[in-house]
Amino acid sequence: MPNSNLSGMLSCFRALSDPIRLNVINLLLEKEMCVGDICLALKIAQPKLSFHLRVLRESGLLQTRQEGRWIYYRLNPFQFQTLVESLADFTIN
Repeated sequence: MPNSNLSGMLSCFRALSDPIRLNVINLLLEKEMCVGDICLALKIAQPKLSFHLRVLRESGLLQTRQEGRWIYYRLNPFQFQTLVESLADFTIN
């Protein structure tokens, strides 16, 4: 496994290691959402959520789209597929 692929996997696993970030991912499985809607759904403050969204974005698990002054978040299916394929390399014989 190339070292850059390992680095990407580590970043994803770190991002997935927090319950709040997992809750964000579960919300975004349904549809893209803006920060305000995610805050309301998870009942957490915007600054705290922004930190978690940044971690998820930096790992490549989230993508964003700006509409006016609103930023909408959605899952990055390519990054999840890459993670799944990387995990498949760890097969037990």
